[in-house]
Amino acid sequence: MIDIKSRVRYYMEIKGLNNNQLAIESRLNPSVISSLFTRSSEPEITTLSSICTGLNITLSEFFAEGKEFDLTEEQREILYLFEHLTKEKQKLAISVLKAFISK
Repeated sequence: MIDIKSRVRYYMEIKGLNNNQLAIESRLNPSVISSLFTRSSEPEITTLSSICTGLNITLSEFFAEGKEFDLTEEQREILYLFEHLTKEKQKLAISVLKAFISK
């Protein structure tokens, strides 16, 4: 089982963020980030999703174990943008990328 608080701290260290910076990047109240580390309960999924956005990672990356999600910043950005597209626009984006590769 993943220790959510430790995982958040891990990514904060990698990104060089303190609690206040993470709150700003996550668009959360600083007290939400502070309470994450002081209370015994786990954050709600919506809060964790906002934190992942602030850390520029996906929820999948957050919960992944091992190296299968060892991505560059550019790859993370593409995945982040892609997951915010409609299904129709995702299909179009895939077509465009395939066109770039085939030329």
